[in-house]
Amino acid sequence: MPAAPPTYDRPQRWDAAFNTEMTDADVSRLLFIPPFIGMRPENFPARLSLRDILKHDTRVQRYRRGEIVVREGDHGLRLFW
Repeated sequence: MPAAPPTYDRPQRWDAAFNTEMTDADVSRLLFIPPFIGMRPENFPARLSLRDILKHDTRVQRYRRGEIVVREGDHGLRLFW
Protein backbone atom coordinates (compact mmCIF):
# COMPACT_ATOMS: atom_id res chain seq x y z
CA MET A 1 0.00 0.00 0.00
CA PRO A 2 1.54 3.36 -1.01
CA ALA A 3 2.26 5.90 1.70
CA ALA A 4 -0.05 8.90 1.91
CA PRO A 5 1.50 12.12 0.60
CA PRO A 6 2.59 14.52 3.35
CA THR A 7 0.25 17.36 4.25
CA TYR A 8 1.30 20.87 5.17
CA ASP A 9 -0.42 23.64 7.06
CA ARG A 10 -0.02 26.56 4.70
CA PRO A 11 -0.67 30.05 5.99
CA GLN A 12 -3.84 31.62 4.70
CA ARG A 13 -4.00 35.13 3.26
CA TRP A 14 -5.01 36.89 6.46
CA ASP A 15 -3.66 34.65 9.19
CA ALA A 16 -1.57 37.67 10.16
CA ALA A 17 -2.96 41.10 9.27
CA PHE A 18 -0.55 43.79 8.06
CA ASN A 19 -1.88 46.05 10.82
CA THR A 20 -3.87 44.52 13.65
CA GLU A 21 -5.09 47.97 14.70
CA MET A 22 -7.14 48.65 11.54
CA THR A 23 -10.80 48.87 12.52
CA ASP A 24 -14.02 48.71 10.54
CA ALA A 25 -14.38 52.45 11.21
CA ASP A 26 -10.95 53.08 9.64
CA VAL A 27 -12.01 51.10 6.57
CA SER A 28 -15.28 53.03 6.30
CA ARG A 29 -13.36 56.33 6.37
CA LEU A 30 -10.97 55.11 3.66
CA LEU A 31 -13.88 54.17 1.40
CA PHE A 32 -14.98 57.83 1.33
CA ILE A 33 -11.67 59.31 0.17
CA PRO A 34 -9.77 59.07 -3.13
CA PRO A 35 -8.67 56.78 -4.60
CA PHE A 36 -10.94 54.31 -2.81
CA ILE A 37 -14.17 56.29 -3.29
CA GLY A 38 -13.84 55.69 -7.03
CA MET A 39 -13.47 51.92 -6.66
CA ARG A 40 -16.52 49.73 -7.17
CA PRO A 41 -16.76 47.09 -4.41
CA GLU A 42 -18.88 44.88 -6.68
CA ASN A 43 -15.86 44.49 -8.97
CA PHE A 44 -14.05 42.53 -6.25
CA PRO A 45 -14.75 38.84 -5.64
CA ALA A 46 -16.64 38.01 -2.43
CA ARG A 47 -13.69 36.03 -1.07
CA LEU A 48 -11.42 39.06 -1.62
CA SER A 49 -13.64 42.06 -0.99
CA LEU A 50 -12.40 45.64 -1.10
CA ARG A 51 -13.27 46.05 2.59
CA ASP A 52 -11.26 42.94 3.49
CA ILE A 53 -8.27 44.07 1.44
CA LEU A 54 -8.30 47.48 3.13
CA LYS A 55 -8.77 46.02 6.60
CA HIS A 56 -6.07 43.38 6.35
CA ASP A 57 -3.54 44.82 3.90
CA THR A 58 -3.37 48.53 4.78
CA ARG A 59 -2.34 50.83 7.56
CA VAL A 60 -3.32 54.43 8.20
CA GLN A 61 -0.39 56.50 9.34
CA ARG A 62 -0.56 60.17 10.16
CA TYR A 63 2.23 62.70 9.65
CA ARG A 64 2.80 66.22 10.94
CA ARG A 65 2.72 69.11 8.50
CA GLY A 66 6.15 69.55 6.96
CA GLU A 67 7.39 66.11 8.02
CA ILE A 68 9.40 64.35 5.29
CA VAL A 69 7.63 61.18 4.25
CA VAL A 70 9.52 60.29 1.09
CA ARG A 71 12.25 61.98 -0.92
CA GLU A 72 12.26 62.36 -4.69
CA GLY A 73 14.05 59.41 -6.22
CA ASP A 74 13.48 57.10 -3.24
CA HIS A 75 12.26 53.61 -4.10
CA GLY A 76 8.91 53.03 -2.44
CA LEU A 77 6.48 50.23 -1.81
CA ARG A 78 3.73 52.33 -0.27
CA LEU A 79 0.90 54.59 -1.33
CA PHE A 80 0.90 58.06 0.20
CA TRP A 81 -2.24 60.13 -0.10
